[in-house]
Amino acid sequence: MAINTAGGAGVKEYLKRAFLYRWNMLAFLGGVAGALLSPWPDAMLPLVAAAEMTYLGGLIASSRFRQAIDAQVYKESKQQRTEGVNGARSIQEIVANLKPID
Repeated sequence: MAINTAGGAGVKEYLKRAFLYRWNMLAFLGGVAGALLSPWPDAMLPLVAAAEMTYLGGLIASSRFRQAIDAQVYKESKQQRTEGVNGARSIQEIVANLKPID
């Protein structure tokens, strides 16, 4: 999870999330399997790759998609920060509750 200086995710994060989206993976792997089973896999695989790059480029160009990913990244980073604070509080409480050794 990478947050750039503008407060949003970077292009690398957008690409990762777009590629790993479950329906994209289903279509991509289905296209690869179909290309491998076709009589011309050497011609079909580059077409599948070109279609995937076109899809990823078009999705990343969408401001709505980028805003959704930025919101997810912000939510995840906020959860990590609150988990870290809660963990620090519990340690402080444990130390405060310790009795001195006689």
